[in-house]
Amino acid sequence: MAVVTIEQLRDYLHEGGASEASLTSAITAGESVVAAWIGAPTLTRRQRSQRWYMPPDRVKPLVELEDGPLSELVQVTLDGRVLDDVTPSYWILSRRDGFPGEVVEATWWAGWDDSNVPEPIRQAVLAAAAAAYKQPIYGGSWQTYNASWISPDARLLLQPYRRPGL
Repeated sequence: MAVVTIEQLRDYLHEGGASEASLTSAITAGESVVAAWIGAPTLTRRQRSQRWYMPPDRVKPLVELEDGPLSELVQVTLDGRVLDDVTPSYWILSRRDGFPGEVVEATWWAGWDDSNVPEPIRQAVLAAAAAAYKQPIYGGSWQTYNASWISPDARLLLQPYRRPGL
């Protein structure tokens, strides 16, 4: 499910007569561009899980998620014991005492749908979708990454959601 609806994009563009097909294509392009810029495979909500094997000779203070941004943490275990003192961020799980053990397992929801998407993400997708709608790629793919569709202001909005190291 898209993080932006056709009606939201239609209102954003002030284009009452725009076809659903062209708006849907623009939304797909906008979401793809925003996802690529923040380092996510997609913005669509999906459940993920991951296992980390900890080095036996040291305690790691954090673990990095292979997929994100995290939107809801379901559970974290350390050697089979449920932890309730984990601090989640969009791409990292941390713990004051670190993860002293052999195996850390986490389950979380990554991405969003139109009911729970953060407003900065929604605004960036709307802006990128509007740019895609106004400058379609004839003979090419709507999903082609085009960084110019993300304005400097939108990049500031997206910065907290960006994968570390990008």
